[in-house]
Amino acid sequence: VLIDAYVRSYSPTQFKLINNEGIGTSSGRILLVRSAGVLLLMAVLLGIILWLAFSIIYPPEYMDGRQLVPMFIAGFLFFGIYKLLNPFILAMHLQNQLVVILVTTAAISLALDYILLEKWGILIAGLVTMGSYLVLAATSLAIYMQGLKRDSHN
Repeated sequence: VLIDAYVRSYSPTQFKLINNEGIGTSSGRILLVRSAGVLLLMAVLLGIILWLAFSIIYPPEYMDGRQLVPMFIAGFLFFGIYKLLNPFILAMHLQNQLVVILVTTAAISLALDYILLEKWGILIAGLVTMGSYLVLAATSLAIYMQGLKRDSHN
């Protein structure tokens, strides 16, 4: 929700400028770097809050769940990368590629969670979910880079 709110705070003027100048311009890079910095700060703050919450709020028998916190934070960071790159990918008109990856990744993640959760527990399900966010972030970055390469040739 925080990332989505931040992305929605981009002004229409910024997107229009990036769309007119091309995504690889200084305006596009500045917006992306600024956004990445905010994302990293949010991930670190969320990690600290979650880590402390286990120590303060939950009883001792919940401390085993603390091992999932790094996976939550990594998943948050990877999902944030996808959310931050998404407007740029839309500006480059490459969203169809991303939709295919998004649906495929979600289906595989849900299937693996269903299969593995009962047999190996929540830790494996957390790893699978984090892995699906990693795939989504890496794919978004690859599509973004593909768009930059395409735009630089035009």
